Amino acid sequence: MEPKPKISFVEVVLITPFLLIGDAIAIIPVLNIIVSVVISPLLNFYLYMKGMKLTYGLISSAIKTIPGLSVLPAYTAGFIALAYLEN
Repeated sequence: MEPKPKISFVEVVLITPFLLIGDAIAIIPVLNIIVSVVISPLLNFYLYMKGMKLTYGLISSAIKTIPGLSVLPAYTAGFIALAYLEN
């Protein structure tokens, strides 16, 4: 019997558009701070409730605080990579 994945495919499909919208809004410098304050705790809380390592969420949060790298879709890429690695 295969072990149950920590993040199901349905969760990935439902959460990824939310993160994509957040990453798209974060391209605007002033809104980047607001998006980081909202999405980072939500993403880290979700990962904590799923019983995963918080370092993945913290890495994407740290990337979003660096001015030059904040235009990258760090939340989306981090979440998809985490879903792939944990399953």
